Amino acid sequence: MSASASSDNRDVRSTDWLSEWFFAEQPPYGMALMRIVLPLVLLIDTCFRHPWAREFYSTDGAPSPLDINFQRPGMVFIPDGSLAVALHAILIASLVASSLGWFTRISLGVATVLYTWFGLLDALGTLTKYTVIASHLLLLLTLSNCGALWSLDAWRKRGNGTAESLEDNALSAPIWPARLIQLLVAVVYLGAAITKMHTPAFFNGDQLMYWTMTYVNNVHPLGDWLSQHPLVLSVFGYVTIVWEIAFLFVVFHPGRSDRLWYKWVAIAIGAFFHFMTMFTLGLYIFPLVMFASYLAFVEAAEWRWLQSRDWLSGMRRVACWCETASEAVFTPIWGAERATDRVAYTYGLCLLLAATGAVGWERVRDPYQLGGAEGPLALEPMSEDEVARMLGPDRAIRPSDKLLAVDLGTLQIGEHLVDCRREFYQGEKMLAQVTLTPPHEDLWLDCWLQESRETGVEGERVPGRSLAKVGVPVGRELLRANFFFNLDESLRPGEYFLRLRAGRDEIGLKRFTILPRSGAVAEEAAEAISAN
Repeated sequence: MSASASSDNRDVRSTDWLSEWFFAEQPPYGMALMRIVLPLVLLIDTCFRHPWAREFYSTDGAPSPLDINFQRPGMVFIPDGSLAVALHAILIASLVASSLGWFTRISLGVATVLYTWFGLLDALGTLTKYTVIASHLLLLLTLSNCGALWSLDAWRKRGNGTAESLEDNALSAPIWPARLIQLLVAVVYLGAAITKMHTPAFFNGDQLMYWTMTYVNNVHPLGDWLSQHPLVLSVFGYVTIVWEIAFLFVVFHPGRSDRLWYKWVAIAIGAFFHFMTMFTLGLYIFPLVMFASYLAFVEAAEWRWLQSRDWLSGMRRVACWCETASEAVFTPIWGAERATDRVAYTYGLCLLLAATGAVGWERVRDPYQLGGAEGPLALEPMSEDEVARMLGPDRAIRPSDKLLAVDLGTLQIGEHLVDCRREFYQGEKMLAQVTLTPPHEDLWLDCWLQESRETGVEGERVPGRSLAKVGVPVGRELLRANFFFNLDESLRPGEYFLRLRAGRDEIGLKRFTILPRSGAVAEEAAEAISAN
């Protein structure tokens, strides 16, 4: 009986713990911060796409609805041009209203539906990894009470005397929407780690190396430099995997306020990783969306701790300025009593003005000459040569395009060359590492060590007599091949060339220098060189 009673007590404690962690009520500080920031982040991409809303999202353009990919055409409604422009303007207005906290739940609901719908209408461009995550975040914000703080709704209710005071933290709301966002972020990282585990190219740094070399996303100043150090990328890959798995187990410590600092260390590491993707991969919106999602981790105890410091003095000044601006702008419109009906009329009028203004402005600009004398702009037919090139067989890859790099050194860690250089001393064992570009067929590579000779033109030198040759097979699944050369005393100090061939095709050339050995041998070699 005692064992059964002890088990029942443990079950009760477990249930109480879960209920307290998931269903507790506290002021929604983190969700309010996220409500302010996330719509502003999404406005960046949404505003940039708005001038092309007719092309991306309407029957007048070239939409790419997601339902086509699943052989279910017609599941996603495609509007005509004017309706697409009007609804896209309403999306922008609803994101602005969400950030201001004006009819917060309605604005977030409208933004959630329209943002998701426009993503489904343009699966090739608009629908991305961050738009999927942002759609879920908007939905959970809609279900929360994030408009109760730092919003026009809260300011209006305080004017009516219906809002609770925040001085004693009397306002409370269920925390489960914030918990769901926290779980969403943690599960996204865990899923990303599992995906990377099934990608061998991620661990050896090859995948990251090719990402940093490309400009598919945006310009990235550090990507080109990092692509030359695949070993560093490989180390970052392993650290990322460990962090993404550990995140789920570090950020949640229910009932253990003394371990909250662990959570913010994990979040700080994540913020650093996302921040670096801006400079290495050219990702801008996705890191900002994740930064906004981190705000959901701010809980009441942590916010009170911040309030006890002087760090929030600037934020308090901004809040006071915003409240003063609200008084100056909205009091003449809504009246001192801030009547609900006037607020609702103003809100509806703003959405209507946004929609009609966007449609009217597009007709004034008339970018497609819909109202022109000759009618809408017609698509220019492609030339027959271009059609033949696009529909014809794939062009063969040139042998030289299969080579990415030839690096020289002496020390190798894993698959990567560490000490890349072009000068070697006699007696060293030189490693020439060839990196290939995928895809490639099965290859046989020959590497020739050749002397350097003058051509008669001042300062110009070309490969001369061949001294050694090493050949290795490279399977289609491999991206690297290693060639070893012993630089013994038979090779006199001076300049040499490595010539790389794939069959009969020359694909690469690398120049390097052999220096005399240090010490007495070096002095004798130097004297011999000067005597000759």
